[in-house]
Amino acid sequence: TIKSLFFYVSDCLLLVFFFITIFYYRENLRRFLFKGERKILAFFVGSVFLSSFLSSYPLSYHRSLHLYNWVLVWILYCLIQEAVHRYGIKPVVNLFFAVVFSLAVFESAVAISQYFIQGAVGLRFLGEGKLSHPGVFLATIPVEHSSYTIFDYYLLKAPSNFLMRVYGTFGHPNELSGFLAFSLPLSFGYYLLNGRKSYVLWGIPLLVSALFLTFSRAALISLILGSIIFFLFLRKNQIQKLLAVFALVFVVVFVTFLPQITSRGGVVNYTEFAKQSDAPRLQSLSISWELFKQNYLFGVGNKCYMKASRTIDPKAIKVHNIYALTAVELGLVGFSVFALLIFSALKEAYFRRDDMIYVTITSAFATILIVGLFDNYPVTFHLEKYFFFILAALLTSEKRESFKEARALRV
Repeated sequence: TIKSLFFYVSDCLLLVFFFITIFYYRENLRRFLFKGERKILAFFVGSVFLSSFLSSYPLSYHRSLHLYNWVLVWILYCLIQEAVHRYGIKPVVNLFFAVVFSLAVFESAVAISQYFIQGAVGLRFLGEGKLSHPGVFLATIPVEHSSYTIFDYYLLKAPSNFLMRVYGTFGHPNELSGFLAFSLPLSFGYYLLNGRKSYVLWGIPLLVSALFLTFSRAALISLILGSIIFFLFLRKNQIQKLLAVFALVFVVVFVTFLPQITSRGGVVNYTEFAKQSDAPRLQSLSISWELFKQNYLFGVGNKCYMKASRTIDPKAIKVHNIYALTAVELGLVGFSVFALLIFSALKEAYFRRDDMIYVTITSAFATILIVGLFDNYPVTFHLEKYFFFILAALLTSEKRESFKEARALRV
């Protein structure tokens, strides 16, 4: 019996905008869905459907909802490109950067509060989990001397030898960390795009602090590499103050939480706790390879990895790699289209590497791609999936010729 439906407010809004575009603006449906780079995403969504119907596992209600979600991703991708076509890249990305920055500041404030009270702050109506509820499994790290920070010998004392990793209003600390990791390069771009507003600089310490408090190694690595891309391709006179603020904040926050980072392991040292975390992830990569060899053409089916992996190892976990997950679930057909989509976005990014807007989008997109080497949420969780394809859509939204004309006007 079906007891619940899984829909988000964003799903309803997407459908509303879609129908407005098609019926009010009288947009040709075929052109809307298949114009230019949209054909690649159309083929990818088609490969998701194909793998699902060819899978040896029955198409359940929940798996059918995931198919519906991929159609919404396709619609979102097309809507973003239509918005850029109608209004230009600058107003669209300015709105996007502002929304992401605002959400990131809010989530950071919630996360930092959760850390110091070691529980929920009472935002259940906004999606915050029952972090203080007895019996709820929480993501934690071990700590020595029951400390919150490096200063705790003289100030605060943590309630136990384990500290809860922060969640914000997300379902897991890793989800929050990925969101914050790609939000920071977008915040850098938002600062430069809007006349270097000081309030953006004041938001950076919040975002960096919250990201560290997720204790996610993947997000930290991806942020560093994504930031390098951002600062490397912009002129020195554009970024000097921003780079100085970011570097100072990063060092101060790192030192402040150094004992906890060291206890968690995997950044400056490699602890037994980190080994126990990495072992099942490495095992999942081996399992995914075995399953891929058995189903190399069309994969085991969308959202079927867990069922298939349990035939090899009853204790298997989800493979923490978007590329391995895509290959094993969708096979060579789906993975090839997915790789083509990424290549298409990065190719356009390369040709626009001297434009600040595109450097910002590229650094955020690269951050997500790097996170995808260590976790699966960029293509499995609702919000992260939307952000992934919004960035891809923005990178491929302007034709090369129209981009040159638009850039000449911006300059």
